[in-house]
Amino acid sequence: MAGAFDDYNSRGMTVNSSGSGTRPCRGFSPGDALSGSFRPEGSKSLAQRILVAASLAEGDTLIAELPSAADVTAARALLEACGVAVSDGKGGVTVGGRPPAAVGWNPTGPLSPGESATMGRFAAAVLALGVPKDRHVQLVPEGTLRRRQSVSLFRALAGAGVGCEFEGVEGGYAVRLRSAEPPADVFLEDPASSQEVSALLAALAAREGRYHLHVRGDIPSMPYAEMSARVLESFGARVQLWNNSEGVLISIEGPLTAPAEAIAVEPDASTAGTALAAACVTGGELEIPGLGEGSLQGDVRIVELLKAFGCEAGCEEGRLWAKGKPTQGAEIDLSREPDLAPAMVAVAACAALDAESESRLRGLHTLPGKESNRIRVLARGVRAIGLSAEAGADFLEIGPPRHGADPAEEPPIVLDPEGDHRMAFAFALLGLIYPGIHVADADCVAKSWPTFWTDLEGLGASLTTLGGSA
Repeated sequence: MAGAFDDYNSRGMTVNSSGSGTRPCRGFSPGDALSGSFRPEGSKSLAQRILVAASLAEGDTLIAELPSAADVTAARALLEACGVAVSDGKGGVTVGGRPPAAVGWNPTGPLSPGESATMGRFAAAVLALGVPKDRHVQLVPEGTLRRRQSVSLFRALAGAGVGCEFEGVEGGYAVRLRSAEPPADVFLEDPASSQEVSALLAALAAREGRYHLHVRGDIPSMPYAEMSARVLESFGARVQLWNNSEGVLISIEGPLTAPAEAIAVEPDASTAGTALAAACVTGGELEIPGLGEGSLQGDVRIVELLKAFGCEAGCEEGRLWAKGKPTQGAEIDLSREPDLAPAMVAVAACAALDAESESRLRGLHTLPGKESNRIRVLARGVRAIGLSAEAGADFLEIGPPRHGADPAEEPPIVLDPEGDHRMAFAFALLGLIYPGIHVADADCVAKSWPTFWTDLEGLGASLTTLGGSA
């Protein structure tokens, strides 16, 4: 394969170019089966959506099981900087709503969504269309969010009359916004993420009356947009969707009202998927209580993906479970659950090592625009342990070593996740099947799963450190 993807297919591993320094390098050793029961913290994706809806609703919302992920902490801080009252209590976190019909969000200075693209998109849409007209605000991204974009969302906002002045790359999150009264019809062309759809839904649902969101083109990772609609419906909004020749037409009718009962954030299904994959690649057995067929999260499909590789898995009686090593390679479509790709790469690598089988992961077109270029970074990690990896714009093929190839380096192999929490998860799982792997900048997992290393250690993984402090 030549041309644009030469870099994807070049041999070599991803190494922390600056050395480990004071940043800890951590890893797991192969040989220990991960088993038991594990209940992840609440879903950060759900938590951010619930926080935003609560902040725009009439009344006070009590949220139980709010997770400690850095993205959620950043979302809470942004809301408080907009004048939203957020307080901790025995039953959870109470959010005092500021609907646009009353005072709305009212920031007094620049706002930071942290490194969260979810919160960056929601904040941009709400500050543009979900507050009184002609308010000015500046968004200031941090970390990996500085290099990410949401071109389609900002074009939709500009088309709705919003002023958008970018301080860096066009469509980036370093932007100054001037709010506008939303028109009855808002148009979103070729969204790069379902979060662009979700953000506009939240901003429009906060207002009284009916609006229409016209989405031209496919919606990536559709289950996340469906999750957003169900959250808004729990706050009294009416959301209806129709497919048409151009894409999707969504009708949104608000305003939002705080639910009478507390809302509990479900355990994180993406975290659950990583833990279940870890158990399978080590030949262990794990159950995840609190997630079942009625989950709002599409990533509960992890059990079907694991079964495609010959593992045993199920979703029943309010729990997910999986056991047994992969016995075969598989071709799987991850277009609806792209966050599961890193864990499934580890499963495919295990099938390549143990069963000498090839696998193809497709539907990965959103991965290059994440915190890192995930297709490229995953391919390099797989090659670092001597496996073959062929990558393109939307797929990754993983197979046994070609012609008896050896790993790119002798252990220890230090893999750089490029600041991306999900790349750190993938590389850590590779360490469960191949010796000597350590993950540079290991603490980047705090974005979504701060206790990742100790949680897997508690399930039986042997934790090792290399340089820095543990």
